[in-house]
Amino acid sequence: PWTYLTETNNATIAWQSLLNTIIDNRNSEGGLQIVQQTDTYLHATAPTKSPPGLSGPDAVDDIEFVLRPEDNLVLYRSTSRTSVFVYPLTQPVSDRNTNLQRLERIRTKLGWALLGYEQQGSQ
Repeated sequence: PWTYLTETNNATIAWQSLLNTIIDNRNSEGGLQIVQQTDTYLHATAPTKSPPGLSGPDAVDDIEFVLRPEDNLVLYRSTSRTSVFVYPLTQPVSDRNTNLQRLERIRTKLGWALLGYEQQGSQ
C-alpha cells in the first residue's frame, strides 16, 4: 500500500492528486486510459509492452487503485490480461517488470510513501 500522508491528510485531496497524475501522464505512461472511476476506485488500462508481439483486445494491462481513507492508504494492482507461455515451460514469460515500474513512476510523481517491503518483481 501507499500512504498519501507525505502530501496531505485529506483523502479527497490525495485522490484528486492521483487522478491528476494519471490524467497528466497518460501519454508518457504508454497511453493510460481511465475505464472506471468513483470516489474511492479507479480502473485504468494501458497497452502491454512486454512480451512483444501481443495484439488485440487482450494486449492490455489493467491498473487499479482503491482509496482507503480510514487508513490513509491507497491500494494498487497492475496486471497483464494475457500471459504467454513458451513450450515446454510451465511459467509465463516475464513482463520485464513493466507493471511494477509503471506503478513506481506514478508513486514517485505523487511523492507518496511505500509501506511494507519494496517489491522486486521478476528476476
